[in-house]
Amino acid sequence: MSRLTAVLAILTILSACEAPHKNPLDPKNPDYSFGRITGSVYTVSLPVEAVPQTLVSWQPAGQQSQTDGLGKFELLTPGMVDGWLIFTHPDFRSDSVYVHWSPEKMIDFNIYLNALPQLDSLAVYSIVLNRFPSLQKEQLVVEAQISDRDNDIDSVKTRFPEQAIEFYLPYNTTTKSYLREFSILDLAIPNLEEMVGRPLQLTVTDVFSHETPVGQGQLVRVIHEEILSVSPDGETITGPRPTLVWQPFTVEFQFRYDIEIYTNEVAPQLVWAEQGLDRYQTSFSVDTDLPDAAYFWVIWAIDSFGNRTRSKPAAFQVKEDH
Repeated sequence: MSRLTAVLAILTILSACEAPHKNPLDPKNPDYSFGRITGSVYTVSLPVEAVPQTLVSWQPAGQQSQTDGLGKFELLTPGMVDGWLIFTHPDFRSDSVYVHWSPEKMIDFNIYLNALPQLDSLAVYSIVLNRFPSLQKEQLVVEAQISDRDNDIDSVKTRFPEQAIEFYLPYNTTTKSYLREFSILDLAIPNLEEMVGRPLQLTVTDVFSHETPVGQGQLVRVIHEEILSVSPDGETITGPRPTLVWQPFTVEFQFRYDIEIYTNEVAPQLVWAEQGLDRYQTSFSVDTDLPDAAYFWVIWAIDSFGNRTRSKPAAFQVKEDH
């Protein structure tokens, strides 16, 4: 090979090495007109985890991408125009980042999304307590179980839009739920029947003051019918295992019975209970010995929505030698 041929070959190789930079799709080309954004999406909560299937949108051009199983994404943006990167996922609060292009044509960053609270269960039911001589005390109960993987719930509110009133639901450490009982005075109504079919809405506020609607429900029924106890009653003296008898409770909806026995004193104490009795039962024998003392018993009818009515207390006394 002549010296001239060798020089030409070297120049050809050098030219070839520079060729990619003349490609309009090569980021190193000075005329390259696309910006490249890469990054990852993670949870705020610890331990930090990737958030796959997050929709990543670029505004104003409208390009979209989605994070993979590792939470990673990549976008090419035409024109190198400043804009917003928007992140959306059904289980997390949407977030956004403003991107300002510098001389760099490639940007890489991480973003951490705040999880939305989830309504695990909601119970809306009525309680009717029958009292002497013929009084009824009515209550509305709202109980919600709500989870949040970031553990940043500040408060839970229930709103009754038709009455334009709202209340906070305190957290109950015993039931591990947000629970509150409302009287008809609280709700500014003449009777609880007014609430049947009316919507109520639940809203969660986190420690950053973000409000999130999590669900809604309604009261289905108020059980005004009264269960009538038969025996023992009227301070009757019984043995340590009395048989409790009541009249058939004839209503059209499905329900179960729960029975409770309390000490008959100023601050009654629950001493025995049985739950889930069949609707066709009209008696049940106590299966443990009750010590000699004064008691009263009540029976509940509870429908499939949790609505319930309680009989008037029936008093009796236990004497072992009876």
